Amino acid sequence: IDTIEVNDELQDTIEYYLAKANVSHKVNLTIGNALEVIPNFTFTYDMIYIDGEKKEYPQYLTLCIEKLNIGGYIIADNVLWNGKVIDPLCNDEQTAAIRQFNKMVQNNNQLENVLLPIRDGMMIVRKKY
Repeated sequence: IDTIEVNDELQDTIEYYLAKANVSHKVNLTIGNALEVIPNFTFTYDMIYIDGEKKEYPQYLTLCIEKLNIGGYIIADNVLWNGKVIDPLCNDEQTAAIRQFNKMVQNNNQLENVLLPIRDGMMIVRKKY
């Protein structure tokens, strides 16, 4: 498991709980900006979970599709953004980016998806080819 955390102040806490759960040997923690870190990953993945900076969701999607195996899944959190994505009056940077992410998923023929309308919305995306 590879995980990215942008906030270096959380590193000790994350490492503590990984050790407490006895999974430190299974998890590679990278501290940094996901947009800079993801391109350096040399592996491809069966599952990628996105819950980062909302204004960067479209870029995350582009990077993650390249790193995702065929038949693999992207699980994206907060895709309804407290209902703001359907409110035409909400045009802040984060809402606009999540709208763009959702449209990118819908318009990409190599992807299929299901949106779970629970809490802030979660989208499960499968790479078909």
